Amino acid sequence: MDLNEHWQKNVLKRFEAPAVCISFDSISHLLFREWKNKSKLILDLTIGLPQYRIKIIHGDRFQNHMLEELDEERKRLFAIYREEVELADLILCGSQFTKEPVLYFYPGYENKCRVIPYGADVEKFNFPERQFQQRENLKFVFVGRLSWRKGADLMLDVWKDFVKSHPQAELHFFGIPDQEINVDQLPANCFVHGWTGTRELIGYLRS
Repeated sequence: MDLNEHWQKNVLKRFEAPAVCISFDSISHLLFREWKNKSKLILDLTIGLPQYRIKIIHGDRFQNHMLEELDEERKRLFAIYREEVELADLILCGSQFTKEPVLYFYPGYENKCRVIPYGADVEKFNFPERQFQQRENLKFVFVGRLSWRKGADLMLDVWKDFVKSHPQAELHFFGIPDQEINVDQLPANCFVHGWTGTRELIGYLRS
């Protein structure tokens, strides 16, 4: 967060307000604050609001005051996202799931949100001859950065229980781990392959 703010301050020193500013979540609040009513502010929301994780953890028992009972670092992060959402003129959401947390915490901002799904070449990943069989040695795949924001820690927690009752199953991670994910203490039958190019990834998926 400190590096993000340092970068934004440098941008503000070097550039005047543009006609349109398109910027990502967590690196936009200072830009938006300075350029409000000077630029068309577009927030490219790459993930669901991080405070939504707390809602997921507590389920129906969640109440907003729980966000104030966390450590200062997370409260600071939540405040950044809140300010960006409030200041943005338009919010681009990569999926319906990304939009849902905005509507949960800020239902009055639905008119700001536009869902534009991330693109993928479906044909490259198409595998019509795949044979699905009932078997115990299934291989599960997680593709993406191994981080809290991508839910890798939740996947690992679930896997600890799952692999006990399915000892022949495997979980394969394709992506770079963030430092909060300890890949030296993985549950049984977990494999981390790191960043993998598309062609090689498709080969793994087909296997």
